[in-house]
Amino acid sequence: MASGRAELERQLQTLRTTLDSAETESARLQCRLQLQQIELELQNRALQEAQAELQAARARYAELASANEALRARIAEYERTEERLRQFAAVVDNTSESILVVDQDGRLLTVNPAFSLCTGYSAGEAVGQSLELLCAGREDKGFYRCLLKRLRRKGGWQGELWVRRKNGDAFPVWASISAVTDAQGRIASYACVFSDITAIKRTEAELSQMAYHDALTGLANRFVFATQLDNAIAHAKRHCHRVALLYLDLDRFKAVNDTLGHEYGDRMLRTVANRLRRCVRAEDTVSRLGGDEFAIILTEIHYREDAARLARKIMRNIEQPIQVRGQRFTTSTSIGIGMYPDDATDRNALLRVADAAMYAAKQGGRCRYHFATCR
Repeated sequence: MASGRAELERQLQTLRTTLDSAETESARLQCRLQLQQIELELQNRALQEAQAELQAARARYAELASANEALRARIAEYERTEERLRQFAAVVDNTSESILVVDQDGRLLTVNPAFSLCTGYSAGEAVGQSLELLCAGREDKGFYRCLLKRLRRKGGWQGELWVRRKNGDAFPVWASISAVTDAQGRIASYACVFSDITAIKRTEAELSQMAYHDALTGLANRFVFATQLDNAIAHAKRHCHRVALLYLDLDRFKAVNDTLGHEYGDRMLRTVANRLRRCVRAEDTVSRLGGDEFAIILTEIHYREDAARLARKIMRNIEQPIQVRGQRFTTSTSIGIGMYPDDATDRNALLRVADAAMYAAKQGGRCRYHFATCR
């Protein structure tokens, strides 16, 4: 387009020179006509160029308008994302659960206020530190290797962990750990949310204590007694051992309750329970069956005399004075002894013969032991 326009302008200049030197009117008229034609052509080409430029400008305007619209959409999306991030940050900052993010090397990248409140570490103290800062040492290294493998394979994990506070105290937490990936799907960091479950653990322990132990003495209750006796009999049957069941009843306990009151009676029961614990081995079971009745399961007994020796030891300990609020009083116990498999071969039968032997001891004058009659 530019080269053709230059050629026309060159022709136009030549015709103007020719017009000036033309000698006849006819020649001058011919030059003027040619000049007009070239000028019209130049104007036409200028108009075409202007139209082309206008069209290009319109196209550029449309392009810019589209880009501007896309930019506005992106800005709006950024604003929405920023608002969501602000909302998320508010949730993270105000949640009661501890939140932390660590990189692949196990270094803390960020923590929330609840984390600082729970562990005692401020964000400035924690960020940049190794995750070992929080390890209480309750889990072995193999556990963490398996945990890391699971996170890489599954992308998440939930379970119980132990965390160490700044003051050195260890406490249990329920943790949820998730892998955070980048735009290429590669793991970039790990986010962990955990809650202190100390109170839950304490409640579980209290419920377990209530479910399996006597509330007054802390000894095993009837349920645990029955389970332990079944297990002891099954073990003795497999290994050809004996089991001794000592059934104890305190002598004249009702008189203590009636004359001194339940406070003294309860103190007596707790004292007796503690003395029974000290008389037996760690593997033996001491239980309170109710009222002033106790039972002791002796495992891996070879001779009847082993049970008799323990019965005498128990009676000596029970006879020691008990002091409550400055007042001393004494009690004694009658003990019935049943032997597996000599006297019975199942729990209920063994309990019956031991109970009968205990009543025989009472009838014989109290403060003594009596073996069940052998079959």
